[in-house]
Amino acid sequence: RLTSSLKQELADRRASHRQLMDRYSEFARIRAETLADAIAGTGLDADLLVARHAESKLASGGPLIPAGDAIAGPYPGLERARAVTGFDPHWNRLFALQALFRRLPIAAPMTNYTISSYFGLRVDPLTGRRALHNGIDLVAPLGASVLATAPGIVSFAGEHGRYGNLVEIRHGYGLSTRYGHLSEIFVGLGQPVAQGQAIGIMGTSGRSTGPHLHYEVRSRDRALDPLKFLQAGAAASRRAPEVFPA
Repeated sequence: RLTSSLKQELADRRASHRQLMDRYSEFARIRAETLADAIAGTGLDADLLVARHAESKLASGGPLIPAGDAIAGPYPGLERARAVTGFDPHWNRLFALQALFRRLPIAAPMTNYTISSYFGLRVDPLTGRRALHNGIDLVAPLGASVLATAPGIVSFAGEHGRYGNLVEIRHGYGLSTRYGHLSEIFVGLGQPVAQGQAIGIMGTSGRSTGPHLHYEVRSRDRALDPLKFLQAGAAASRRAPEVFPA
């Protein structure tokens, strides 16, 4: 039988453990809210995207890979973290938001560029009339490389009407990016690309008045302002490292 002093020691330890886990949970809640707010700044609803992504993964299948031959997951740090935090809903939300944030197109599509035309209504450079511009136009030195702004899979690479030579990349979560008016294309349909990978050369193919990159960000094929994503990326580079990075 346990002595009264041992019982008290066990009770104290349980209370201390609960307090510690409560602090961890509150930390995760605050960090998740901060991350959700950062994503909301791009015009996206973070929790809606996470929920849709989870629903899309309900169906399963694929080849059988014995456990001994399996390759470690892409984010082992998160797996270790889950072992510590269990099934706390705040931590689960944080993990999901971090996974989403890694897929956001927040990197710059070129280096040393200037923006010559912004997203939204503008005076069309060819007609002189007001028209909707679904992206932003970036100007850089001739021969500048165009870079993938997030990891993904090439869903189109070739000539596409007014876009001229176009590359489209799908990043998951219903997100995609388009890179138009290229003079050269370096990637092919179905090819995986990494963030920062060169996918082509800036050009003036298609409906264009001179060499530049027409860049779009889309969510479920709805055009969003790419500048907000670039601003989110700049803000992220100034933040402290994420919790349990890979």
